[in-house]
Amino acid sequence: MLYKRVPGPIFAGVVLVLLLGLPTWADQVLPVYQTEDSDWPMLAHDLQRSGSTPMEVEPPYRIKWVRDFYSVDNEISEIIFSQVQPIVANGIVYVGTSRNNMYALDSDTGETIWKYCAGEGEGEIMHSPAVVDGVLYFGSTDGHLYALHAQAGDLIWKYGIARGGFRSSPAVTQDTVYIGATDSFFYALNATDGALRWRYQTDGPILNSPAIDIQRGTVYFGCEDMYAYALNLDNGSLVWRSEKLYGVSMRHYYPVIASDVMVFRTAPGNAWRALDCGDTVLGRAADLSIPEDCTHLYSDSPGVDIHACLLYTSDAADELDGVDLGGR
Repeated sequence: MLYKRVPGPIFAGVVLVLLLGLPTWADQVLPVYQTEDSDWPMLAHDLQRSGSTPMEVEPPYRIKWVRDFYSVDNEISEIIFSQVQPIVANGIVYVGTSRNNMYALDSDTGETIWKYCAGEGEGEIMHSPAVVDGVLYFGSTDGHLYALHAQAGDLIWKYGIARGGFRSSPAVTQDTVYIGATDSFFYALNATDGALRWRYQTDGPILNSPAIDIQRGTVYFGCEDMYAYALNLDNGSLVWRSEKLYGVSMRHYYPVIASDVMVFRTAPGNAWRALDCGDTVLGRAADLSIPEDCTHLYSDSPGVDIHACLLYTSDAADELDGVDLGGR
């Protein structure tokens, strides 16, 4: 089995910092992804979750502004969860918080343009929103998916589920919003009015944000049942399901589409391991003395610190890296 372990985030942030540099266009010719502007309108920039943009911010860097959501008053103090990427579109920075507030901030000053309190504050916004065609979409643990006017913050529609909530970031095409929920269903909603187009049931909570390949007409996501899924964009039918993946969770992350390869990131165990910010495997690789049985050192709280990066190709049927986008 081929995998690489890399550190993952375990702490929540309370401060949003914008660095200002000298933006220039990169000389390198980049692949064409499913967005054409220089904003960061959704998680990892685009539907393929490339995490890439043709814009560069060159040094020297300086802090342009800082927005701190912390307060000594615990009744109003907020945090930004570590998996959240601030979204930038048309000069506005969008970020959600643990108080179920969605903020629109001026990208030049950091001042609040508008604030929308979802679900009367009952719930949390645990991942990034997406902005498409002037509409802001985001999910909340209060069990609703919201669509707001991106410029004004007015509610357009919201869609509720009977149990559970949304802890991932939506993927949005021009007419459909795709997102998984903790109730084990993956949802496709009409982007205009929030009407349900279709839903697909898995065998576990879906805490992984989807990626979309428009040309193949397929949406991809991971599930806490530890399978990767590929569904038809139009009707939600199963295209393929992977073999069971290594690890115990895919929460807070997202698949990345790289040509004919899908990359999934998984967590092999609890965040609170034998080493601070580390892993027993990494510890032994560094010649540290790590006991075989570390269960007494674990916390009851599941988390993510070290992730396994699983690369799927069509090679070696006896290894877990044997799935390509064609469904093998």
